[in-house]
Amino acid sequence: MFNNIDITSESNITDSLMNILPVGMVIVNNLGCIEKKNTLSNKIINNTNVLSINNNKLKIHDYNSAVLYNAIFSTKSSFGKKNQATLISIPENTYNKIELLIIYLSTNTYESKCCVFIRNPNINTYIDRERLEFLYKLTTTESIIAIEITTGLSVTTIATKLEIQENTVRTHLKRIYSKTNTNTQSNLVSLLANNMLLNLISAS
Repeated sequence: MFNNIDITSESNITDSLMNILPVGMVIVNNLGCIEKKNTLSNKIINNTNVLSINNNKLKIHDYNSAVLYNAIFSTKSSFGKKNQATLISIPENTYNKIELLIIYLSTNTYESKCCVFIRNPNINTYIDRERLEFLYKLTTTESIIAIEITTGLSVTTIATKLEIQENTVRTHLKRIYSKTNTNTQSNLVSLLANNMLLNLISAS
């Protein structure tokens, strides 16, 4: 049942669904213009100094992050493929960062759009660990590592946090990729974002 719900299509993303998300969500076209956004995205953007909206475009006030984000929209040919995901971490201050998870919604070059999830890693985003274990036959450790990946933590940081070796984390990651049919961290994050939406759909 869960695999039949596709978030990589704008027609499946309704205003009501967008507004129950615990993260900001913005639909952006291939020119970088905002076409739709939820209430929480306004709140997040208005309460940080690293993001703003100018001329109906999302602006990032951090040079390196802005270069990466703007490169997505620099030419039509560079726009990502459907199901592809890009994660951008924007330093907000010494202790915090804002994250953008960009998921491409279509493959049509001239009508391409992407969904930009905006979140603060210090604010917990609920991903059902037990559901991940059930759906993908993950072990407890694998599901914990999979969720930690969504916060943008490195293999080294995850190893330190879980008090295990880095090679052990990498071994778990390989098993996670195999079980979830993904092959990169961005693909895995996209899959877990889908799972987060499924939690909300089930609860609504």
